[in-house]
Amino acid sequence: GAGAGVSSAKDLKNLIEKGLESLQSVLDAKAPRLIDGQEGNASLLITDALQALNEPILVVIVGEFNSGKSSVINALLGDALLPTGVVPTTN
Repeated sequence: GAGAGVSSAKDLKNLIEKGLESLQSVLDAKAPRLIDGQEGNASLLITDALQALNEPILVVIVGEFNSGKSSVINALLGDALLPTGVVPTTN
């Protein structure tokens, strides 16, 4: 299923890169004017997406007091780096 064989963020990034590169090959061969009728526009968008995969992103987690923000961050990181509990544990 989706995500099969993905064990890390790096694996996921590699799968996304391969998928975008495959899509770019198909677009270049079959539909180079897909976006706005201009030659290569679709390919340029995919090139931009591939470059963006190597740039850092900012993620902001906000929420009410004791609403699970640390749990969400731990889940995103795939490790229990922040303490969690029934009573507030971070400040």
